[in-house]
Amino acid sequence: IHSAFNFDNVRCIPLEKTILDFDYCYIKSFNRTYKYLSVKTTKPTASITTATVTLSILRRENRSVLYNFHVKFDGCKYMRDRDNAIVNWMFGSVSAYTNMNHTCPYNDNIFLEKLPVHHVGQWMRLVLPEGRYYFNSSWVLNGRLSNLFLIYFSIA
Repeated sequence: IHSAFNFDNVRCIPLEKTILDFDYCYIKSFNRTYKYLSVKTTKPTASITTATVTLSILRRENRSVLYNFHVKFDGCKYMRDRDNAIVNWMFGSVSAYTNMNHTCPYNDNIFLEKLPVHHVGQWMRLVLPEGRYYFNSSWVLNGRLSNLFLIYFSIA
């Protein structure tokens, strides 16, 4: 059984531009069969030394949180120990396309570059049924809620 996976929209919302802002955040269709996601932050104004991250996947129709896919964790500790199965699964779907591959501090731009829709689809179709979803990620950096990152996607 083959199901289609698609990125529908992406939103990068800076809440504390003094900590971290976005240079760009978009989905681009290269042709009918190749679509990718790219996100790049500005260089942080101060070194990012603490990061608390909340990740969830929700159904769009009723905004219900899928109970297996809601996790809050210490981002710096996770990058050091890689000891959370759900985060390992989520991070595994993007790790080859990002420079977020070390523990804190972060002193330079953070990017997710040309993440192909078909690559993420291979991971998501393993565990999610058909439907319309959104991935919600909030980042508390250096003790302040800094940004939100949302990806709207569908599996048909």
